[in-house]
Amino acid sequence: MTQFFDSFRFKYTRGTFYYPLGTFISDNTNAINSYEWIQLYPTANSTLMFNTYDEEYRGRYYEKFQRTDQLYRINVPLLKKTIGNNNLVLNIGAEFVESVGYNDPASRLFLAEYLTDQNTLGFFYLGGLCPMEAKNEETKNDKSFNYDKDIFYMGSDTVHLDVANFGEFICALDREYFGNQISINDFVDLKNWYFVSGSIMNQDIVTATDPERTQVLAKIETNIPVNSGYLNNHSNHYLDYCYGNYIGPYDSNN
Repeated sequence: MTQFFDSFRFKYTRGTFYYPLGTFISDNTNAINSYEWIQLYPTANSTLMFNTYDEEYRGRYYEKFQRTDQLYRINVPLLKKTIGNNNLVLNIGAEFVESVGYNDPASRLFLAEYLTDQNTLGFFYLGGLCPMEAKNEETKNDKSFNYDKDIFYMGSDTVHLDVANFGEFICALDREYFGNQISINDFVDLKNWYFVSGSIMNQDIVTATDPERTQVLAKIETNIPVNSGYLNNHSNHYLDYCYGNYIGPYDSNN
């Protein structure tokens, strides 16, 4: 277990242990490319967590979400500006700190599937270092993922990203968010990633210098073909995933 970014989490930690980072996904993949902002919704497990620990709205979290849902949105035109304006966004999943949402870019992460120019599956990832570390530990603790990677390690003078393990992390997120079973062997490469800073997805991307680096951005293409069946399988992902019934549309082992 790594704890390189604990100090960044402390300002959002409630009580002695509760870090209110939850999973949010789109409920309408067919509409993603039609709107400026796409709304994301908390999964069943995250809603249960917020219901348990939110002192004011205990057991009634969805009432709070309905009043503050604008915090949990992704700007689609800015996303498409990065992946290519003609490339379709297929799906989006994210981690937000409850009651903070996109207001703190360094405390959120999201993964978007998109259609590449080659009609294959691509990923756009943007994540703050702090929620990345927290989500990675959560995924390691979930035995259903068979995942035990550390994505950060200490170098001689600073914390570094383990790129190969980061690729495994992307695969784990894709499995959780979208139900796919992919591996890093499906990636064309893992070279197109950067440390970045600024209010990304609120405004244009700024490549960070080392002292300012608070987020990781990655654009990954795969060799997985995207067809109409793949898109149709994704359209009902939200309801199935929330009720634990989802079986992913792609398995690289089959």
